[in-house]
Amino acid sequence: MKQYLCKVLRRDTFHGKFCLLVFENRFSNPVIPGQFVHIRVRGVFLRRPFSVACLDKNEVGILFRIKGTGTKLLSDTKTGELLDVIGPLGNGFPVDIKNRIVIVAGGIGIAPMLLAVAYLMRKNHDFSLLYGARNADELVDFLLPEGNYSKIITTDDGTAGIKGQITEQLGNNIYRQKNVTVFAAGPYPMLKTVAAMCREAGVPAYVSVETRMFCGLGICQGCVIHTKKGNLKICSDGPVFNSDHIIWDEQAPV
Repeated sequence: MKQYLCKVLRRDTFHGKFCLLVFENRFSNPVIPGQFVHIRVRGVFLRRPFSVACLDKNEVGILFRIKGTGTKLLSDTKTGELLDVIGPLGNGFPVDIKNRIVIVAGGIGIAPMLLAVAYLMRKNHDFSLLYGARNADELVDFLLPEGNYSKIITTDDGTAGIKGQITEQLGNNIYRQKNVTVFAAGPYPMLKTVAAMCREAGVPAYVSVETRMFCGLGICQGCVIHTKKGNLKICSDGPVFNSDHIIWDEQAPV
């Protein structure tokens, strides 16, 4: 973990509610899909955590929903400004496993999966993508890397893709399947459903859990999740966890 001042290279907004912010890559350590960065936002006391959504040797990109003071201020960042960035942080997905991978992304949970798709394509790894949202305006599927991979899109109201929730499509991809592992990111209820389905199917699953973070370094213990291994810190022990280790009957971490 290191702290950097990174120049903002470009900023794009979509549907008036999402922002893709790209800044220069000054990281000395490689980034694993599922890891995040902690960014200081001017005018806001606490840093904000964001999954790394895209990456190359020159650029790092984060994708986030504009929904509060901090994200609104960050979305107004100008090209050429400097961002105070700590990262990469946390544990990512086990992308080098041998199994075929089924990616499940719900809503803004697509952010870390954009990087996962790019990584798996580069490695010629067998995978498929299931991506769902409430409606067409909540989708950013146009940001997905182009390539020859299986992709299913759903919306709750049917305004794009298949009508229904993305977990309804998961069964066909895991039941009676061999050598499959699921990666999931999205709302806590969706992750809980994915975990239950994978447990029933005997399929391993890894989930990225979102929460508010204070230090982002595992020092303050302000982002605890209850697991079968005891209380773990989402920022340093996660944000990616084996779904079988999480005590899902507990409330979502805040």
